[in-house]
Amino acid sequence: MCIRDSTQPVTADGDSVGLILDKGQWGRKTLEQVLAAQTELRGNGTIGLVGSATAATYNTATGAGTATRVDGSNQSFVTVPVTGGKAYRVQITNTGAASIFLRNGLYSEGTAIFLVPASSSISYIVTALSSVLSVTTIAAASSVAFTITSIKEVPGYHRTQATGTSMPKHKTDGTLHWLLYDGTDDGHSTGPITWGTDEVAVCAGITKSSDAATGVIAELSASSNSNNGAFTLYNFVSDTKFYFESKGTTKTGAATGALAAPVTAVLTGLGDISGDSTIIRKDGVEITETTTDQGTGNFGSYPLYFGRRGGSSLPFNGREYQTVIRSRLLSTAELSSLETFIAAKTGVTL
Repeated sequence: MCIRDSTQPVTADGDSVGLILDKGQWGRKTLEQVLAAQTELRGNGTIGLVGSATAATYNTATGAGTATRVDGSNQSFVTVPVTGGKAYRVQITNTGAASIFLRNGLYSEGTAIFLVPASSSISYIVTALSSVLSVTTIAAASSVAFTITSIKEVPGYHRTQATGTSMPKHKTDGTLHWLLYDGTDDGHSTGPITWGTDEVAVCAGITKSSDAATGVIAELSASSNSNNGAFTLYNFVSDTKFYFESKGTTKTGAATGALAAPVTAVLTGLGDISGDSTIIRKDGVEITETTTDQGTGNFGSYPLYFGRRGGSSLPFNGREYQTVIRSRLLSTAELSSLETFIAAKTGVTL
């Protein structure tokens, strides 16, 4: 599920994508089914007066709050503790005559501000940028009334991008859908993932649009060159090949043949640290297996990065149609099924 600018679902060609929800943690349930089992956080809300706000109230049982603002500064009236980097579904009804903000952070913090007009309701999925979400006024000398219907964590290792200009664009031709990376600063990242195994399977449907620079498609950790327990799938500028690298304490890699841009492909990388196997596949066919020693250890507890190395370098120039990453190797039947699924999303015939 793609979210536009960290707020509303992507619907149109050209929408920016600030959040992609990780459904892999949901056990084939719908979002509403998953949220039904999550702890309700609105009851943790507290009144946090700033400036000269007066008469603030908050009922932790019902989520109802009121406050009066008497000067020209922003006021934090209710703050709810959350965990930075995690995603939350927030529902608020503005029952008053003045607009309010749902702010990502305190009244003086954060870059994401969501307006809730008078006599209206919102339901947003937001990525927390700090340790609190807060409700504030928007107009001076105003009284506000609202009800925080619900704040619940959306479980998963979600892909996020807080900077609007660095959000990949959702594009469609009416049949296929893809993320468009500009080759400059677009990308997503997750929070740290505790991998727990020394195996990985990465399958991505992509189009490489340019050979002008090296571009990272997907990478665990900020750099597989410097970090143990890492893997990366990328295109290399010097020879136009795609590489998959797997590393315990020693990095090994497998490459396709030269594939000059523009090229569309289903790429699969398989890494097994203890088995000393690094494989890259293209369009359902194994291209190369490297059996050089990868050292020891599991894949580490790092963020996943998409479209850029560490969120700051080696930007990918092209399209991402679909990516699936598993923390284990796949059976022959599973691998065939996955590559067929990704191929259909990519417009590739295997």
